Order: sequence, then structure tokens, then C-alpha cells
Amino acid sequence: MQYLNIKDNLKGFAVFTANDISKIDPAFHVQRLSEWQKKGYIKKVAKGHYIFSDLEINEMALFVVANAIYQSSYI
Repeated sequence: MQYLNIKDNLKGFAVFTANDISKIDPAFHVQRLSEWQKKGYIKKVAKGHYIFSDLEINEMALFVVANAIYQSSYI
């Protein structure tokens, strides 16, 4: 599956992991995440957690990202 297909399927996710992609495409290889980072398509926000580069970063987006990374958090 190509990047644009993955992005379209994960458009409701502020933060995603390789596991989220594997649910969509079981043949997905994790190495693709490194390639997409180098091309500037995605950004790594924490170990195993990524966001799309075109995500508008505002206060609400930061709260959503923080809550996705540390799920026992609340705001």
C-alpha cells in the first residue's frame, strides 16, 4: 500500500503507530516509516508514534498528541 492510501485511511488519527498501519495493510514493512521520515511525509513525536507533516500544530492538536502517547493522561 502506498503512502497516500495509508494517509487517507488514517485521516482521523492525530497520532498513529506501525500497529495502526498493520491493521490496514498486514504486509506493511516498518522500514517504510523511516523512508517517509526522510522524505518529510511524517514526523516522529515519540518512540513508535508518528504524525503527518501537514498536521496543523495548535494547542488542541498538542493535547490530542499528548493523550495518545500517554493514555493515562487527562486534560
